[in-house]
Amino acid sequence: MLRLRTFGGLWIENAKADAEAGPRPRRLALLAILAAAGPKGLTRERLLAILWPDSEPDRARHALSQTLYSLRRDVGTDVVIATTQDLRLDGTQITSDLAECRSAIRAEDWALAADLYKGPFLEGFYLADADEFERWAEEERGQIGKEAARAIEAAAREATDGGDLERAAALWLRLTVVDPLSSRFAAAYMQALIATGESGGALAHAKAHGDAVRRDLNAEPDPAVIRLADQLRDAGDGRGSEPSRPKPSPASAAPIAAATPAAPDAPVPLARRRWLPITAGLTALALVAVWLARSAGSAPALGPPVLAVGNLRDLTATDSTPLGGVLSEMLTTSLARLTDIQVVAHSRILELLLPSDTSQRARTEAARRAGASEILEGEVMTIG
Repeated sequence: MLRLRTFGGLWIENAKADAEAGPRPRRLALLAILAAAGPKGLTRERLLAILWPDSEPDRARHALSQTLYSLRRDVGTDVVIATTQDLRLDGTQITSDLAECRSAIRAEDWALAADLYKGPFLEGFYLADADEFERWAEEERGQIGKEAARAIEAAAREATDGGDLERAAALWLRLTVVDPLSSRFAAAYMQALIATGESGGALAHAKAHGDAVRRDLNAEPDPAVIRLADQLRDAGDGRGSEPSRPKPSPASAAPIAAATPAAPDAPVPLARRRWLPITAGLTALALVAVWLARSAGSAPALGPPVLAVGNLRDLTATDSTPLGGVLSEMLTTSLARLTDIQVVAHSRILELLLPSDTSQRARTEAARRAGASEILEGEVMTIG
């Protein structure tokens, strides 16, 4: 059974296939469209309008037939059921994370739905000269994002009710990354941090959220967020100091140029090095030994770089409360918002890693196979 991955990118999972092989982008786009359409499928006319809007009808129909033929050759089987009127995915041959997530939502299995949603729909996937496809993808991404946010919120409340406060905080954090301007998500994340003893992190997030609201909306933060932050400050003054070891918020990263020592086992020459401090409250978390690496002997990439966020080792917390994974997702999401940088989804790199080899060299190779020209890795430590 093949599996189409649409969250955080677009590719086909197949243990027997070469990781570097696979369908070309337009064939993958066809599968994504049908996955979003669900069991009912989509009419040929609508499909042609999305993928070949400017072609003559006969040329568009021929292009669709050729795409279906090539797709069958790529994956080794028919994964699309085609009739004279419509097309749909063959559920006996291929499934998708989108279908699984929607099924979990219908069953109100919020924890599973939240775990399945690894990132925005088709994040980082583009087709050249396909404006109609981009419009379709943007609409679907928004709608699916709303469905996923509802599931993640429900999962966060379930985790809170079940006493899993760390998971609840991590889920609320994901929602603040999805919608950093939502006062409801901001207040809920702050409350989750307070419940885990991270009041300093809650204050830091209140500040980051307020700055974002003032900058992007030209408005003041919601009174509920302000009141909660004031209560935390008052409580901190009563104890004579504010809580320490806060967690970072999505809006807090800022690069500062600096030199770092070369990694002894780096498999490729280092192109650039920089420090990326993440500040929150009274504590600064620094990413140490960060590098952007290119393949050995390759010419500089033309146009914008394709960046992958690799492994970030967390040296500030116990094994039960790792920050590195969350920070990797935060950095990936934040960097993806920059117009001149394309970022490979972190989940895509993990898919290309062999379970028996998670070394730096293996991660760099996985990032390269995922299409990255540069990879960012490092460690998180408390420096003050």
